[in-house]
Amino acid sequence: MVELHEVKNNMKSRLFIGIDIGGTKISGGLADETGKIIVRDKIATPLDAKPSEILFIVTKLINSLSSGSKIVAKNIAGIGIGVPGIVNTKKGKIVATPNVDLAGFDLVKKITKKFRTRVSIGNDVNLGLLGEYWFGAGRRVKNIIGLFPGTGVGGAAIVDGKLLLGAKGAATEFGHLIIDTHGPECSCGNRGCLEAIAGRWAIERDIRAAVKAGRESALIDICKSDLAVIKSKALKEALARKDELTTEVMEKAADALGFACVSLRHAFDPALIIFGGGIIEACAGFILPMVRKIVDDDPFFAKVSRCKIVESELKDDAVILGAVALAQEGLGIKAGEIKANPSVCMVLKDDSVLIDGKTYNRGVCIRVNCKVKKRPKKFSEEKEISEQELRKFCKKKPEVFIIAYRDALPVLSEQAQIFLKEKKINAKILPLSPAIDLYNETTSKKAILVI
Repeated sequence: MVELHEVKNNMKSRLFIGIDIGGTKISGGLADETGKIIVRDKIATPLDAKPSEILFIVTKLINSLSSGSKIVAKNIAGIGIGVPGIVNTKKGKIVATPNVDLAGFDLVKKITKKFRTRVSIGNDVNLGLLGEYWFGAGRRVKNIIGLFPGTGVGGAAIVDGKLLLGAKGAATEFGHLIIDTHGPECSCGNRGCLEAIAGRWAIERDIRAAVKAGRESALIDICKSDLAVIKSKALKEALARKDELTTEVMEKAADALGFACVSLRHAFDPALIIFGGGIIEACAGFILPMVRKIVDDDPFFAKVSRCKIVESELKDDAVILGAVALAQEGLGIKAGEIKANPSVCMVLKDDSVLIDGKTYNRGVCIRVNCKVKKRPKKFSEEKEISEQELRKFCKKKPEVFIIAYRDALPVLSEQAQIFLKEKKINAKILPLSPAIDLYNETTSKKAILVI
C-alpha cells in the first residue's frame, strides 16, 4: 500500500472512498474527484461472516485507506459501498444478499454514524457498470449493457445516462434470463438461465460431469486432479493447450452469452455492451469474438450500425470506482466530469506537495494541460521570477497563474509583470496552503508554480 504523509486539515480537495463487498474479499480505494485511486487495500471475508463481522472489516478498511494515506477524516466527502444482491439504492437498504449475510442489516446507518459523512450503497454489478460509464470503457456513452461472467453472471444497464434500477432495485438480473427452457437448473430455481450455462459454476459442473463420464481433459493436469474449483486462469491455460473438452464447454458458454446479447439488444438497443468479470479477464480473446459474430449476424439489426462489444477497462477497480461515482452523485456531483486538475494537489504535513500520487518538496509547476514539470535549477537559483520562466510555464495560456511560496514572498521581474499584463493572465501570489486551495477550487484555465 502506498505510504503518504499526513495531510494538513485545511486541504479542501474532496476525496471519496469506494468499497466492494464480496464473498471472498472486501476491497476498497481512496480516490479523488477525477476517479484517480490514490491508495488501495483489501481484507479477506471470513467464511460465513456475520453482519457485525462485515461491519468491522468495512470499518477497518476505511480506517486503513485513510491512515494509509494519512488523510484527515474531514476531507472524506463521501463513501460508496457495493454489495452483491438486491439493494434499494434510493433508500439505502439491503434487501437480499445471496453470498454475504447482510440482508436487512442497516450498513449505511452504521457507517454514517462511525465516519460522520454521507454513505451511499448499491448493487455491486450496477456499480461496476457505473464505474465503467464514468471512468472506463463506457465514457460518453449514454446507453450501455454490462455483462459480468464470474462465478455467476451479473448484469446491469445504463439507459439515457442513468442506471436502470427497477421498482425495488432488482432490475437487470441478466444472469437469470432464460436461454433454454429445457436447460440445467439454476441456483435461482428456474431452468436454463444464462448463469446456469455461462457462469463459472456451470462451466465447472459440465467439465466435472464430462470427466466423471470418462472424458480426458488437460484440466486434470492443470488443476492437479482437483476439479472441485476450476479457476478462470485454469480455463485460459486449457484453452491455450487446445483442450477439446474445455473448448467445447466454453463454446457453449460463449454461444449463450452471444444470444443473450441479441435479446438484450432487442430490448434496450444499447450503443455498447461491456463485458467484465473473472472469466472475461482470463478468456476474453476466446469468448468475445464469438459473441460479436452472433450479435453481428442478427438479421433484425442488419441495416443498423453495429453494437460495439468491448472488455472492461477498469477490471477489479470497476466496483470501487462505481461506488466512488455513486458517492459523488449523492452529493450532487456529476462523477467523472471533473478533469481539469491532476488527480490530487494537496499540502502534506511536512509542507511537501502531493500531485498525482507523487510527492514534491518544492520547485514544481502544473501546467494548464495538467502536465507536472519540475522547475529547472537555473530558475530556482535566481532571486526573482523572470519573464523567461513564466513563458515556459504559461505556454497553454492560463487564465489564472498561481505562485505558491513557503518562506519569502517571491518577486516578479518587471518584464515578467509586463508579460502577465499583456497576456491578460491573472497572477495570484499566495502562501503554500491557500495557494493550493485556490488551485483546487478554481474552474478557469489555470497553472500553478510551487517554489
